[in-house]
Amino acid sequence: MVYTQLEFFILFVATLALYLWTSSYQLRSLILISSSFIFYAWAGVFDFFIFMIVIVVSYWSVYLAHRYPEKRRLFVYPGVAVLALHLFVWKYLPWISHQFGSRLQLPLPLGISFFTLQGIGYLIDYSRNTTKLMTFREFLLFKSFFPQLISGPIVRARDMFTYLRTLPDPKGSEAMEGIFLICTGLVKKLIIADFLAMFADGVFSEPSRLDRPTLMLGAVAFYLQIWGDFSGYTDMGRGCALLLGVRLPQNFYSVLYACSPTEWGQRWHATLGNWMRDYVYKPLMRIFPKGWNLVFRHTLGMYVTLILIALWHGASYNFLLWGVALCLAKFVEYWSHYWGLVENVPRAWRKPAGFAIMFVPIMVMAVMFRSQTIPDIWIYLQGVFGANSNTASFIPFAGGVFWRVALAFGLDGMMYYDLQKREYIFAEFLRNRVSKILLTHPIPASCAAGALAGAVIIISIAFRANDNISSFIYFRF
Repeated sequence: MVYTQLEFFILFVATLALYLWTSSYQLRSLILISSSFIFYAWAGVFDFFIFMIVIVVSYWSVYLAHRYPEKRRLFVYPGVAVLALHLFVWKYLPWISHQFGSRLQLPLPLGISFFTLQGIGYLIDYSRNTTKLMTFREFLLFKSFFPQLISGPIVRARDMFTYLRTLPDPKGSEAMEGIFLICTGLVKKLIIADFLAMFADGVFSEPSRLDRPTLMLGAVAFYLQIWGDFSGYTDMGRGCALLLGVRLPQNFYSVLYACSPTEWGQRWHATLGNWMRDYVYKPLMRIFPKGWNLVFRHTLGMYVTLILIALWHGASYNFLLWGVALCLAKFVEYWSHYWGLVENVPRAWRKPAGFAIMFVPIMVMAVMFRSQTIPDIWIYLQGVFGANSNTASFIPFAGGVFWRVALAFGLDGMMYYDLQKREYIFAEFLRNRVSKILLTHPIPASCAAGALAGAVIIISIAFRANDNISSFIYFRF
């Protein structure tokens, strides 16, 4: 079920109405769990069956560890191993078998990477005494809560405990913010991502005959497509959660304005990066021999983590090459600082210069992410950076692409997040102004917000790329 489908709208409105109708914890939890199961089961009986197996294995491992605390690791670690093996079999075994000449075909359950990592994280957190044992009802809701179920953000149990044990009413400010996020997500998905997807598909289908400007614009279009698609999904999911009284973690921090590979990693898919840091990078640093040089240990751990992040997106050589490109970008960044190249640039020019320089690796990595094979990547990049005498061009017909690119940067700029100050520069200002108006004139402000939200929804539907409902890119991961 897709957030932009009428079926989801009906399901969510019914869920929200029933949730607000009752104050009983038992009824509210039953409503949310039932709606979440319907939401995921829409993908098919097989997917739902695999999902329930993950839930049972995860909870049973933690429950036994709680029941027999002296043997905690004997239950937690095998549980982690089973979940990791389960992910490996469905996602990576067919690709590995193909390398040896076998044609193993296995279906890939919807959102398997997200809910498996969430389960592994809970097991490890419990073994580290950083989270508590949930009741099975709480765990069902934690694992199946539909605003974050299929494509994240990857939620930690400790961040959900208060909500899971109280199921509170949403606050007025949360409802306003939730509606704003849903509208923003619709704009990103229907107006920006779906239209740019058609342009990018056309460019990537025949790169060998297109001129250089078209290929460059195609790479930019795909990068903004996947940004609008994934961050739009997250916005809509977080908005729905806020209407139910829960605040999910942010997953994107104005990523279009990243000025370095490190900053890009902090801004893009932040919950995955944090998960890999806590459950992969830090354990690797403890495993590596203490006698190794600290810089070497840190660098090796970082590169292994980046490669795993790349392969998490899919089992193919193009994702592996994308991971290598991430490592290379981090390598160049490190030595640029080591040799003082960055420090020699005037402070006022560092961000603009970094933003301009980041354009090249981002465009290259977008080509790697989108292309199906290594030869496809080579053909595309050769057309961009090599000799290109092709005359076929989509640029004269790309007016819709250009204004959507401007809209994407405008939206992300409006939500600009300062990583050092840890605050949204413009959004916080607007939120404070809206909060004051809401407090002094609650009824007119609510009516105006509702009218504006309705207008945004109508405009998003009117400007959508086509009449077909397109799924979200990260559903396949």
